[in-house]
Order: sequence, then C-alpha cells, then structure tokens
Amino acid sequence: MLSIGEEPSFPGIIHAVWRSYRSYWFTENIFREDKDIVEYEQRAYDAQGSDWNNEVFPPIRDLRAVLARCGVPMKPG
Repeated sequence: MLSIGEEPSFPGIIHAVWRSYRSYWFTENIFREDKDIVEYEQRAYDAQGSDWNNEVFPPIRDLRAVLARCGVPMKPG
C-alpha cells in the first residue's frame, strides 16, 4: 500500500495500469451503450413495421441512401 508522497517501487506502473483500465472501461461502456441503442431501435422497427427514425447526422443519412439504393432486401422470417 502506498501512502501519499511515497514513490511506487515500479516507476510508471500506475500510468500503465490506469491507461489499461481506462481504455477497457471506456471501450466496454461504449460497446454496451451501442448494443442497447441498436436493440431499442430494432424493437421500435419491429413494433412499427418500418423505420421511422428521422436521422440528422449527415454520414448516416448518406449511408442510408447508399443502402437503399444498393442494398439487398432481407428475406422475411
């Protein structure tokens, strides 16, 4: 256990551990939130029978246009 002002026995170890923990925590939270959002959107699509999402983010609007123009429709069921 380190007290305040005491140097760790391995210089830099706290930085390496913190970086690993922070990147893991951040990545896990982002992917969990994305998964939740996708699942909510899928439930809304299933309940409504279509996509009522009014997308405002230009890259997503462009992607939707490309998929509508070039995509292959999903088979029912």
